[in-house]
Amino acid sequence: MEAIVIAYESSVVLKKFKKNALKEFNKFYNLKNLNYLGLHQAIENNEVVLKSAAYIGYRWLNKELNQFIHIKPRKLSNNFQIDYMEMLLECLHDPIVSKSLNDTYKIFFKENWIEIEDNTDEIAPFIILQFLQVLNRISKKGVKKGYETTTQNLTSKIKGKILINQTIKQNHLKNRLDKTVCKHQIFTEDCLENQILKTALIQCRRYIGNTTNNNLLNLLKKNLNDFRQINSKKVLDSDFNQIKNSPFFKEYQEALRLAKIIFKRFGFNIDESIKTQKRKSPPFYIDMEELFKKYTEVKLREKYKDDLIVNYKFNKTRSNPDFIIKSKKLLVNTKYKFDLSNTDYSDLEVLQTRDKEIKEILELDMSSEAYILFIYPSSNIKKNRFKKFESIKEYTNIFKLDIYIPTIKSID
Repeated sequence: MEAIVIAYESSVVLKKFKKNALKEFNKFYNLKNLNYLGLHQAIENNEVVLKSAAYIGYRWLNKELNQFIHIKPRKLSNNFQIDYMEMLLECLHDPIVSKSLNDTYKIFFKENWIEIEDNTDEIAPFIILQFLQVLNRISKKGVKKGYETTTQNLTSKIKGKILINQTIKQNHLKNRLDKTVCKHQIFTEDCLENQILKTALIQCRRYIGNTTNNNLLNLLKKNLNDFRQINSKKVLDSDFNQIKNSPFFKEYQEALRLAKIIFKRFGFNIDESIKTQKRKSPPFYIDMEELFKKYTEVKLREKYKDDLIVNYKFNKTRSNPDFIIKSKKLLVNTKYKFDLSNTDYSDLEVLQTRDKEIKEILELDMSSEAYILFIYPSSNIKKNRFKKFESIKEYTNIFKLDIYIPTIKSID
């Protein structure tokens, strides 16, 4: 397989790009075309260039020729890059935000998987993170029990079906007439579903054992502890067909779906070295603009709690604020930009402050305007969160604020 495009998000992929010169790149005209991770034609320094958008992931460019696109997380100064996994982990920890992450990413499990290099695997940690979070929810509610068939050599009692041949061989021929070999069912946590999940947990441990992400490691250890009474097993693909879904244990359906993906990704055999396997990834994308918005929502909820209004939609078709903080008479919009030198504040966004409907929500009189805050990401860990807004000189009642997002040392 050949990665015909390897780039970082929001960077120039190809300079001096002659429009219509390469047939393969003529399709890159739409910024939101997620078939190609938002690769698009742009004008820079009076030249047409091919540029990536705010997406990371793998997508097919040409399946017949085994050509694919790989966009990596944005690279920052000092050889650091955005730690999107830590951002996702914080979002998944929030009980409200964790339920609204569907617009943040999409994984195309049914498409042909793409063979990748070991040090470029963005999706495996994400799948594992999802799996660990679902198991954590299962543990909090209580691990499911089920009926399992077992064979026991019972003393002075009979249970289920008597296995005559085994009873004679093991007991009667040895003059142990008080013992009977019986086959019966027991109601136990050590059922097939939990054994599959425990084995998938072991595969996760083998993959992320050397990670430096303490939050991820702690979540893994907690889940292993919660499943300590469950035995692992040699999992077969056919095992999943034996499981009947129960409406009382909805999380199990999602957990088993993710477990199957983990086995498909790392193999069903927990004794086989992961390093010797060819690594494949399902095509996927993560929308970094949307992820930053969700990450900001987590921070806003920590500060303003129930005072926060999310995704308010106007009755009319117009620009909608990302968030509204009613008590502060404040509208909040996120901008996923690190370089603010050429920032353009949309007239539609600024007009939000004067909208009649907004004023009614914020209980403002018609002669007053709402405040508006633009929030940007920052890699500076010293940046305060929601403590001091910076005024934008060209406007009144309009402010900006940088908030720190996690970063990690680049391995490239």
